[in-house]
Amino acid sequence: MCDVTFIARTSDGLLLAEAWSPHFGSSSSSSSMQQQEQQQLKQQVKGVLQRLQGGAAQGAIEAGRLRFYYKLSQGVSYLTVCAAAYPRRLAFCYLEEIINSFEDELRLSFGARGVDVFAMLETLETPYHFIKFERVLQKKRQEYADPGSSRSLARLNESLAEVSDLMKQNIEEILQRGDNLSGQQQQQQQQQQQE
Repeated sequence: MCDVTFIARTSDGLLLAEAWSPHFGSSSSSSSMQQQEQQQLKQQVKGVLQRLQGGAAQGAIEAGRLRFYYKLSQGVSYLTVCAAAYPRRLAFCYLEEIINSFEDELRLSFGARGVDVFAMLETLETPYHFIKFERVLQKKRQEYADPGSSRSLARLNESLAEVSDLMKQNIEEILQRGDNLSGQQQQQQQQQQQE
């Protein structure tokens, strides 16, 4: 399960939205211990978010029993914290859905056509500007709660099919380039023989 999800501006790590599982950290700790654990995790996440600028477009960071998955898209960082056993590909599918939903939310919030909504993000000065987006995050988190559900498996299969199609396209392009190079070599050889 994706227990915690954060959305932040990549340039400085300003938090735009976040959502926590109500059960996160509640397995064996008191309320004050749980709050302390959440604060500690939040500090770790802020540190990670501030270091993402200029890094890889997506990745995973292991932290004991947890794993931080992140994706960067158009100046926005999306990060979710999952149990280390949660399937990697499913975590990235979850983040991709969050990206699509958040980009839709940006277009609705900033409205006007022709406006660069991602440039508008840079003008925000207060954290949690998109706190209402937490409802969407909670809904998506619930959809991905059980990695063995038929819905989750269907998403994984869809993701694998997309990767497979992309690989087939790449192979076809490489083969076509090879054919083009072979044709060029033959033309060069014919020209050299004619000379």
